[in-house]
Amino acid sequence: MSPEGETAFIGDAEEAARVGRAAYVAGIRLLARREHSVAEMATKLGRSFPAPTVEATVENLQAEGVLSDARFAEALCRSRIARGYGPGYITQELRQKGVGRDTYAGLLDYDDDHWLALASQLVQRKYPEINSSHSTLGGGLGARQDDESRGEREGFALNEEEPHTREISIEQRQKLSRFLARRGFSAGIISKVQRAL
Repeated sequence: MSPEGETAFIGDAEEAARVGRAAYVAGIRLLARREHSVAEMATKLGRSFPAPTVEATVENLQAEGVLSDARFAEALCRSRIARGYGPGYITQELRQKGVGRDTYAGLLDYDDDHWLALASQLVQRKYPEINSSHSTLGGGLGARQDDESRGEREGFALNEEEPHTREISIEQRQKLSRFLARRGFSAGIISKVQRAL
């Protein structure tokens, strides 16, 4: 190899090493903000770095234990459950992020009572003017508030015979069903919530 060719080879190797270090630092910065899935990391790094560099960087991050689909899935599940999302929504989001079912299956295996309680709490927060005495729903889906205008704005009518409860029309029940379905709750859980109203 000629001296010029050797210099060019050294220059290419140094450039590749520099790009590799930059990709690694970018990956660490992304992980400092929040957990990422492997597929998500590859997509984000792929916007700025060549494919071979991205592949090597992702492998390095995984080998060092700083990038993990299992840890990402656990963090996402905790976050979404805390924000009132059901298993259907969480499963769909994990799939979109490239996480395989075998990685997250055990994280969502709660019994129906867990998801029912979560859906009931969500309804209580969203529609506090609905009242029910069903014990599964924590003694009611909300107490009557002094400000009745909120219930009227939400479309829940007062029951004149029983001033501490609200009548819920078919349309209102459908609205609640759609709301819970968008949040990822199963038809069975939604049905149990509806029966408690």
